[in-house]
Amino acid sequence: MAVNSFLASSLKPGLCHVVTLRISELAHLRERLTSVLCADELARAQRFHFDKDTLCYIISHSVLRLLLGFYLDEAPYSLAFSEGEFKKPKLQDNAGYTFNLSHSGDYVAYAFTCTPVEVGVDIERHKSTTNFLELAERFFHPNELKWLISQAQEGECERAFYRLWTGKEAFIKAIGMGMHFPLDDCEFGPSKEEDFTLLRVKESLVPSWFYHAFPAPEGYSLALVTNQSNLALSLWDSGNNWAKIVESLL
Repeated sequence: MAVNSFLASSLKPGLCHVVTLRISELAHLRERLTSVLCADELARAQRFHFDKDTLCYIISHSVLRLLLGFYLDEAPYSLAFSEGEFKKPKLQDNAGYTFNLSHSGDYVAYAFTCTPVEVGVDIERHKSTTNFLELAERFFHPNELKWLISQAQEGECERAFYRLWTGKEAFIKAIGMGMHFPLDDCEFGPSKEEDFTLLRVKESLVPSWFYHAFPAPEGYSLALVTNQSNLALSLWDSGNNWAKIVESLL
């Protein structure tokens, strides 16, 4: 898509923008992006042991500010954030806007909406050396493990594992609890095509959460979970020229 396509877009009520971009493609903007961060964010960026983690933090959080500033028509540096009980970030002065962020490997994913709903997004890089069934025994609901075993018998274990893992991660981020919520306390079941349905949370039926899978870069999986069934979804992926988009927002 052309650069102007995103810049001409707007975040309307009932719509959620899902954005994915490649961190390494923005590395040359590191110094300029650093200027967008607040003092606390700069201090946190410097606490990472490895420079690749510092770079990831600088880019992911500065672009978060730039995109929120774009949507709100406010200076990115001026935005103030607060945290929920379990550290889920939110805008301090714009309660109508909800966002979420995830990063893995060389990619970062965002979800943005100006609708009063909860959203969680998760992107995961595939690791082919992972023992998927062993991990599933530790973190998945017993019924999910049974389904994964059936997929393994069809040669689809890795793909199926990450489809489910990203959904569960997106859910615990949407409810704002992160890893404070045990992954095996929620059960997803396969529904149509690439999607799942959240069946139970701690054995209680929960019809109000909805899973959406998205096309992801090669070797990655991407999912969004929200508590609104009719939320329109728009994907702005790494096929966009994000370097030029970000430069235009600086």
